[in-house]
Amino acid sequence: MEKTLLIGLGNPLMGDDGLGPAVIEVLRMRQIPQIEVIDGGVAGLGLIPMMENAHRVFFIDAVRMGSRPGTIRVFRPAEVRSLKPAKAFSLHGMDVLSVLEMAKVLGIEPEITIVGIEPFSVAPRNALSAGMNKLLDQVVEATLEALGPQAASVV
Repeated sequence: MEKTLLIGLGNPLMGDDGLGPAVIEVLRMRQIPQIEVIDGGVAGLGLIPMMENAHRVFFIDAVRMGSRPGTIRVFRPAEVRSLKPAKAFSLHGMDVLSVLEMAKVLGIEPEITIVGIEPFSVAPRNALSAGMNKLLDQVVEATLEALGPQAASVV
């Protein structure tokens, strides 16, 4: 059977950056058949062993896209580029696109889909902003839709 992962990314101590783990918390209660639901937090390179042997990986993350806060987009890594300035190689603070490039070098190449949401506020705070809280159900639904038929029966 093909392995599918759903990984929420972000730091819950940085406001809307904690969206990925918040969505994972909701989806864990829904028990999606044949999909492994993981809180990836700020794992960085730690995501690579999680993706090993996976056929499909879906990431949920607060993503600065230059859009209106609350904008939800579903995309593949090839459709975007990192806006983080290039720095000397560091194992700390790698963005998802850099981690995916490293995984590719190691021969780990699952089909990747990213459910990205433009944050309202990323600042020290142990809760989502009011705007992001209002969108939580929409983000959950967008994620289920991205998962396709495997999640069709989940309420």
